[in-house]
Amino acid sequence: MRRHLTLVLALLAAAAVPLSTAVGANLEYEYALAAALAFLALAPLVAAAVPRSWLPAGDDGRFQISIPWQVLWVFAGAPVLAVLAASSMFAFGHCPCSKTGFLFWMAVLFYPASVLAHALHFLVVRLRLFGASRRIAAFFVVAVLAGGVLLSGLELWTQPQKRIVSLFLGFLHGPIYDDWIPMDRGIALVRGAQLCLASALFILALWRGQKTAAFFTVLFVCGWIGLGQVAQQEASAGGGKAALDALLDGKLEGDGFTMRFKGVKTGKPPLGIRRLFRDTEFHVAELKTLFQEPTLPHVTIYVYPSDDQKKLWFGGGSTDVTDVYTPSVHISSGSWPHPTLRHELVHALASGIAYHGLGFHPNMAFTEGLAVALAPSATTLSLDDGTASLLDTPRLPDVAELFSPMFWKVSGSRAYTAAGSLIRHLVRKHGMAGVKALYAGSSWEAAFKQDRDTIINEWKDGIRRGYDKERNALFSEALFRYPGVFADECPHGKADLLRGRDDVFVRMRQPPAWDPDTDYLPWLLQIDPKDKEIVVRVWRRDLAVLAGDRVASPGRFATWRETLARGRKSPPEALEDVEVAVMESDLARIMGDVSGSKKILEELAAFGKTKYFGESSRREIEARLALEGSFPEAEALAWRRYLATWGKIPARREGEPWVASYLRLRNGQFDELGRDGLVKLAAQPADPAMSSSFHFEWWKFLATKLMREDAFAEAATVFAKAAEVTPTAARELYEEHARRARFYAEKGAVAR
Repeated sequence: MRRHLTLVLALLAAAAVPLSTAVGANLEYEYALAAALAFLALAPLVAAAVPRSWLPAGDDGRFQISIPWQVLWVFAGAPVLAVLAASSMFAFGHCPCSKTGFLFWMAVLFYPASVLAHALHFLVVRLRLFGASRRIAAFFVVAVLAGGVLLSGLELWTQPQKRIVSLFLGFLHGPIYDDWIPMDRGIALVRGAQLCLASALFILALWRGQKTAAFFTVLFVCGWIGLGQVAQQEASAGGGKAALDALLDGKLEGDGFTMRFKGVKTGKPPLGIRRLFRDTEFHVAELKTLFQEPTLPHVTIYVYPSDDQKKLWFGGGSTDVTDVYTPSVHISSGSWPHPTLRHELVHALASGIAYHGLGFHPNMAFTEGLAVALAPSATTLSLDDGTASLLDTPRLPDVAELFSPMFWKVSGSRAYTAAGSLIRHLVRKHGMAGVKALYAGSSWEAAFKQDRDTIINEWKDGIRRGYDKERNALFSEALFRYPGVFADECPHGKADLLRGRDDVFVRMRQPPAWDPDTDYLPWLLQIDPKDKEIVVRVWRRDLAVLAGDRVASPGRFATWRETLARGRKSPPEALEDVEVAVMESDLARIMGDVSGSKKILEELAAFGKTKYFGESSRREIEARLALEGSFPEAEALAWRRYLATWGKIPARREGEPWVASYLRLRNGQFDELGRDGLVKLAAQPADPAMSSSFHFEWWKFLATKLMREDAFAEAATVFAKAAEVTPTAARELYEEHARRARFYAEKGAVAR
């Protein structure tokens, strides 16, 4: 009885410990995983630690236990007790997460682990009854658990896949930044097979020669083998490079890399793959010049058909990943140019010079910082300004924590920005040779002739001096608002409940009769009724319903205008206040209050001269004011309805102002012009009366369309124009785009 009590206490401890952490309190995937691993360790350790007199031995000292009661406890009592213990968080209102999602992950992660934990527990009990001391029994437990973790770790390291379905570790879904965790038949079958194996081990641990036990042991072993064999037919259950090569059977060879993709029956790679291949040629050539290394590793680039398939086959969905052991880059096909291809190629190519042959630097601030520094992105704030906005705030812990495993605890946008800013500072101040030496494992002193603290303080002082905190506070607050998966409330539940119900494994995580279109936003508001971002999304949805009414009541319009006016601060204190003010201006204009609508816009424009709230909001305000000043009232109203998403874009007419042409370009109405028409359009100047934000967007969209029309030389010129006038920190990216377009022009068009 005393041993039973300690086992129950171990179960309650495993269920309770994760609740004390921000991660475990989510009661989602992380909670179930943490509780499973904790009980898997505690249950056998209890058997190793309790006094010998507590063990179930008869008068002859042999193993004696009531098998039916133990079977009932293991397969029903223990999991129910664990669920009830964790569900106390629901009962006391501490967790707003999806209860069905919580139960789903407890079934997938905790239940098989609990059966295996009991099997190990009773196996250790038998060892103790055979004469093993506490020390030997504890050593056995630690050796078994460590061996299981080590084997799983080796599988993750040596195979390109970054997800695993392990008997000891359960289902590890991949990168920690992914909030969506898909499940499919293959993963479910593997987990079912592991449950059968754990059940067979449990019965063997209790076995005293009974025929019934032998029957069920054989039955569970057959289930383990059978389910495992069926699972191997599923793409998500395969492991190793050969499995990925079979799934992505198309192949193109380049200088220093191989690109693999889903083959097509015609044998000719899709246009998107051919463009991606040409982009890879460009990036690899540039990065080899930057690294100045005689030999760099040959890289395999796996291009997956979609994020969901990439998540299931490999282990990263929205997060692209590089496996430095292979080395290989894993990305999804989609937009062109690919937003993360160069970043991942930095990881892959740098694996040949990284930290004494490890393939990456164990200090992830160096690993991720190098990729961010050498792969410019379309950021509004520069890396330095973004980091300066985070320094001395709770959003970025002590910078020293970035040089530790705590790097992963910080939100990705914050950690990557700060790391990239530091590495870029090192490249510019000390040169690429010093950065390569540091990345290869040298000390700061050996690489830069200065100690780490001196360099970091110099870097922080420099970015603080060049940053206008007061002007950028509004924008930077929104830019770095997301706390990351670890600190977010119910991140996986949010992803689960937003998905459509066409997949059975999604429906299993959603409440019965759940409708994402109508139920999702109200559920988000239950989590935090004061979340202004969610409130604005709800208002936008409700206004869209109002816009769809055939006969709109003037009273409803007036009520909504009052709601919007009350719902925003003036002057704005957050970006949502700017957004709501624009919504109120649109509604006022639709109601016929032209002067009231313009007054709101003019106040926002004046506010924007002292406080930065981003280029998108700036263009929304300026475009509306420009339309009001360029069209008669009725035509201006039609354009305002279009910008408010209450109507279609007005018909084109001759001689309309440039701002209308800009909006048509964004809307895709000039796509029918073809190559020659776009070249003529690009030869026309942008309206000098409009701000540089419009000029940048104009040249950016034109250059992108010219690239798609194979007008590469012209696109290079237009990308260069965009780089010259960009009001953001994206200049380096568009200079890179111009070089890429010239590379295309030299290589020739990608055959259609």
